[in-house]
Amino acid sequence: MIFKDDQMGEITVSELHEGMPRTRKFPTYTCGHCSQVVVMRADRIRERTRCGKCQKLLCEQNKLCRTDCTPIHALARDKALDDPKWARLAPAILSGCTTEEEARRRGFNV
Repeated sequence: MIFKDDQMGEITVSELHEGMPRTRKFPTYTCGHCSQVVVMRADRIRERTRCGKCQKLLCEQNKLCRTDCTPIHALARDKALDDPKWARLAPAILSGCTTEEEARRRGFNV
């Protein structure tokens, strides 16, 4: 399933295939919470994860993205990262933590 919205993009990969150069294009989307770019597989059957609050597509690598609605790009744009409402998860996500356990281990209060 291909989604059409502001999260969508495309990546072009150049490679050698049987000694011949070839270019392939793959659809991508940007996680609505951590802004990680995700390459979409054409053979995927199950639905992609969407946030129940902001309705953005989410990556499946970062469990913190599915913990609470924390749209990093919007928070940064609105200069709201210091707002107590977002202070719990945003610093951990921005530092690259992907689970609550990892965030705690690295000293974040999640």
